[in-house]
Amino acid sequence: MSDPLANALEMRAALKRRLIEVEAFIENYRVFANGDMPLPTKRRRATVSGRPAQAWQAIEAALQASERPLTRPEIVSACAAAGYEMPGENKVNYVGIILHRNPGRVVKVGKGFSLRGLA
Repeated sequence: MSDPLANALEMRAALKRRLIEVEAFIENYRVFANGDMPLPTKRRRATVSGRPAQAWQAIEAALQASERPLTRPEIVSACAAAGYEMPGENKVNYVGIILHRNPGRVVKVGKGFSLRGLA
């Protein structure tokens, strides 16, 4: 016989994952629907503005709260849902830079990222 609490917790986790996906879709849809997609320009080296330490804390909290590895857009959505807005024009790239600069703390798992030791 299955445990109702375990079933409810599993369902809640699945709903959280689905909500992150839906939020990423909505964000992307708004960008495309409004025609706000920036045109490619001369490629520049990516820089990190804002407060990288605060961004890392938000990313770390999002990865700890997740029960599975998160992609960069999912990390942006999870941080926004928790009340932290990534700085910069391209939030997904910003997260990528922060992850790249913390190789001892994160590990790539499939298409997503997880904290080292949790993967």
